[in-house]
Amino acid sequence: IPSLSHTCGTLLDVELVTRVVKNFARIYNEGIKSGTSLIKVAKLVDSYLAEAAADRNLSLIEFITLTDALPRHSHVTEDGLYLALDTYLKAHPDVTKQEKRRLCGLIGIKKLSMEASLHAAENPRLPVRTIIQILFTEQTKLSHGRHNNNIDSEISRLRAGIGKLHNECEAMRRQLKKEKKCGRSSTGNTCGSKWYFRWQMLRFSKCFSTNDVEKKNGVLGDAIASSGQVDNREDPR
Repeated sequence: IPSLSHTCGTLLDVELVTRVVKNFARIYNEGIKSGTSLIKVAKLVDSYLAEAAADRNLSLIEFITLTDALPRHSHVTEDGLYLALDTYLKAHPDVTKQEKRRLCGLIGIKKLSMEASLHAAENPRLPVRTIIQILFTEQTKLSHGRHNNNIDSEISRLRAGIGKLHNECEAMRRQLKKEKKCGRSSTGNTCGSKWYFRWQMLRFSKCFSTNDVEKKNGVLGDAIASSGQVDNREDPR
């Protein structure tokens, strides 16, 4: 939408677009528009900002007002807004440090993709404080991702171990049931069955005594609790 007003210094009628976007936000708040529509409009506004930001006559207030016209949760990612902000800084090299910090405050750093974060970390137009925040956020994301991978690996090991122990218990139960059905009540057979059962329970106990790492992360207790409590005390006899 080109600007046809003599009082507007920009090539595009940013003021009119801002009014339209604000009206849409009002309709959304009234529940008339869906969240999907809000996300689509947010992407469109980011693209429009990237176009309008190249105009040297676009004021800082106009850029901020259009950015704030939509709620912050409308942005699934902040890459489009970062592109618009970087374009504005290129076209307006006279922006002060305070104004740069104000502009950077519009971006949700946690919603930047890794590619955008890497670009921002080497962007000389951004304030140093913003770059440090971006680097710290990316480091936190990487640490959190590694932690989740370790937890998933531990849970898989626990499930495999519990499944193996469950199969062994079922095998012992079937063996005892078979011996009882066949009427094997001799002393030798009874002692043999007791020794086999005690040996299997000892294996069961040792398997869980080696899982110190899982106990430290709080995963072992949850896994054992979900599979049933195990009594691994030694036979007093």
